[in-house]
Amino acid sequence: MATSIDTMEDLISVLDANPEWAAALRSRLLSKELVELPEQFAQLSATVAQLAEKSVQQSDRLDRLYEIVIQLAARMDQLTERLDRLTERVDQLTVRVDQLTERVDQLTVRLDQLTERVDQLTVRLDQLTERVDQLTVRLDRLTERVDQLTVRLEQLTETVAQLVVAVAELQEGQRRIEARQDKFEATQQEMLRTQQGFQQSLDEFKQTQDELVRGQQRLEIIVGDLKGAFARRAAEDEADEIADAMGMRFIRVLERAELRKLTEAPAGRALPANDRRSFRRADLIIEAEADDGQRGYIAVEVSYTADARDTNRAIRNAGYLTRFTGQTAYAAVAASLRDHRVDHIFDQGHAFWYELESDTLQVD
Repeated sequence: MATSIDTMEDLISVLDANPEWAAALRSRLLSKELVELPEQFAQLSATVAQLAEKSVQQSDRLDRLYEIVIQLAARMDQLTERLDRLTERVDQLTVRVDQLTERVDQLTVRLDQLTERVDQLTVRLDQLTERVDQLTVRLDRLTERVDQLTVRLEQLTETVAQLVVAVAELQEGQRRIEARQDKFEATQQEMLRTQQGFQQSLDEFKQTQDELVRGQQRLEIIVGDLKGAFARRAAEDEADEIADAMGMRFIRVLERAELRKLTEAPAGRALPANDRRSFRRADLIIEAEADDGQRGYIAVEVSYTADARDTNRAIRNAGYLTRFTGQTAYAAVAASLRDHRVDHIFDQGHAFWYELESDTLQVD
């Protein structure tokens, strides 16, 4: 059926009635780009919507980043403040190290003085020994003279007996006997004076011998103190070796102030005052770490010759450390020699013996 199109209204009515004609007409009248423009606009709208959504997400992310930056700035301020405190602490430690260095120098001078004193005492001991030898020779001579006087006295006694018999037998020989008796009395007086001189010499020898014994005792005390001081210095220098020998990793040596702090805690205050004082005077307390990462302590007693006193103190201090800290503690004795009467303590593992080599105890 033919359709008559006379006006624009007729054309619009026909296109509305036939959409395919409208599409064909549109493709003829418009370019390809204009035809596809609605679809592209729809895609553009979808893209804009996606970008808007991403913009919102990025805005949220920027807000979170801003908060993180604020937190980082605050953390940076804290780190700066901590760095300032650490710098101040390093300065303090530097001053303390200088003080300790000065103290070590003073101790070195004192040790040199003590060494010189020991040398002087050694010379004095040699002189006293020589004097004793001389007195011994003199005593031998006096002993020989006493023997001679004893023989002479026996001879005189025999003579007196003969004189008594002669008096009884011959009355007329009385004067001769009296003369011989006077001679005997003079000899007796001489013997008495000799005996008194011998007694005086013997008293002088005894007095000199007593002075020598006292001097030797003082020298033994001084030498013992020096040996103990050298042994403690060697043990402190080898604290890491002691820990290594016991299968542990050395961390540090506890200061005397730290030991005092332990005894001032409630667990420490429960001990008698003498025990607290003795613990604070421990020769060496080492903090160390086992292979499994477990930290503990080593209570070390130092001596030139390890004896029962050293082992008992080390075991006691290890028990106190466990009580004070709740961590495992071990007993050890560092010495150059050891008394065989305490061998069973080391053999049974109640304490560990670390041998100090003799060359570490020499004076530098």
